[in-house]
Amino acid sequence: METPGFRLSTQQKRVWSLWQADPTARSWCVLRIDGALDADRLRAAAESLAASHEILRTAFPRRPGMRTPVQTVADGVSIGWTPTAVSSRESGSLEAAGEELVLQDFESPLDLQTGPVFRLRLTALSASTHLLLFSLPALCADRRCLHDIARELSRRYRTPEEAQPGTAPIQYADYAQWQEDLRSSDEEAVMAGKEHWRAVDELGSGVAASWRSLPHDPGEPGVSGFRISDSATARIEALCHSRGVSPADFLLGCWQILLARATADPVAVVRMVDDGRHLEE
Repeated sequence: METPGFRLSTQQKRVWSLWQADPTARSWCVLRIDGALDADRLRAAAESLAASHEILRTAFPRRPGMRTPVQTVADGVSIGWTPTAVSSRESGSLEAAGEELVLQDFESPLDLQTGPVFRLRLTALSASTHLLLFSLPALCADRRCLHDIARELSRRYRTPEEAQPGTAPIQYADYAQWQEDLRSSDEEAVMAGKEHWRAVDELGSGVAASWRSLPHDPGEPGVSGFRISDSATARIEALCHSRGVSPADFLLGCWQILLARATADPVAVVRMVDDGRHLEE
């Protein structure tokens, strides 16, 4: 029996595999709202947002025997809206109140099979200060999405006339289907791209197998940071603009050069996190 719905994107399949180890994995954001707040108007803005973006009302049913679920879009708008109180309100600590909101959300069961997946919790710390938490499964949103949701929710709240349901130019399920069609295509350009990334994977595997520790390597992963002066930043940006590359690409190249010099090995494979947003849509 065929299960109606859309296939997961490549990114969602990866997240789904991680979800099996940690079913609490969610994307969440806490906003501080200062000034008078109309809670009904805010809820209407959130519902309008969900009506426009299918991913905010998408469930992930999985039939027995299926390794991965499909994504199905609810016809009606359904969000999780919970006015709530926090015990840390009396302490006056915004951080403690925010942490309590997050804990409440994580302790509340999330049903991926039926939804709703877009959940909001609103608490009043005073007559003029509120905290709003909204969360989604990692299957539906990453950090960039949370930023976009917060910005659009604010815009729709400020201008109620824009809180009427609209249609996003491209829905995520359409993108996932396009991605699947591309992966299964046998067009020459697509096949060349697949071969390129297969070669990259093989190169990375070979380098990883023979990788030597860096000089003064403490043996434990860690994070190091440094600040680039304003004058150096300006020169980097000017150089990148003249060459048609981004500062991020430039700094990645510098990092690879540093690794090559530190290891005396001309081949250095660097794995990096990328949100995949290279298309304007």
